[in-house]
Amino acid sequence: MARAFRNLAHQIARIVVRDGLVQLTDTELLRRFSADRDPMAFEVLVWRHGSMVNAVCERILGRGGDADDAFQLTFLALVQHARSVRSGATLASWLYRVARRVSVRASRKRIRRIHQERLGARPEAVCFHEPEQADWQAALDRELERLPQHYRDVFVLCHLEGRTQDDAARELGCPLGTLQSRLARAKDRLRARLSPAGMALPALPAGTISAQLVSATVTAGMEFAMGSGVPATIGVVALSQGVWKTMMLIKGTF
Repeated sequence: MARAFRNLAHQIARIVVRDGLVQLTDTELLRRFSADRDPMAFEVLVWRHGSMVNAVCERILGRGGDADDAFQLTFLALVQHARSVRSGATLASWLYRVARRVSVRASRKRIRRIHQERLGARPEAVCFHEPEQADWQAALDRELERLPQHYRDVFVLCHLEGRTQDDAARELGCPLGTLQSRLARAKDRLRARLSPAGMALPALPAGTISAQLVSATVTAGMEFAMGSGVPATIGVVALSQGVWKTMMLIKGTF
């Protein structure tokens, strides 16, 4: 009974601490994590941006283990570069770009691996379907990557993460009018680049994220932060695809 009570008290205290950290900006959370390797600060960042990151990974890799690996590798990259990310105000955009790069590379590696397996298998023994990504989704992701950072920042916050304009302006530390102007220009640029292909400017569907994936990611991130290397649970897949080597070459700022 005493042990159960202590566990319950610990969980309650943990929730109280996490709820307090939720009020902090990305910049403040990054500083806290960089200085103290605070697992609660890292967990809040994973929860805050996880749905967007997961949506990016699943758009490219489909649902399943590969997308989960890409998700975790994205946040391991944050652990690796937490001290050099230029500003927490742009963290959502930074994570978007990392998630997309990791997922695209993982997809290419998977296609090559499947092709090699097909060469050595009987045609009737091969059954593989690459997850379909709608043309407009792929096109929008490509064009969003090309936007200047200050336009991409506001688009990611407001359209991919669903933040209100007031919240996004506070996060970026800019006046609401400035944010609205940047958002309008970002949309105009995207429309101009997509319209020649006959595409309107769509909204990318919001992603979902499970508590299990968040827990696994936080555990893996803290193990990595403490010098344990890439956790074996994702390391084998990641290293076999060459993804982790690529992530080591990504600079902390864009």
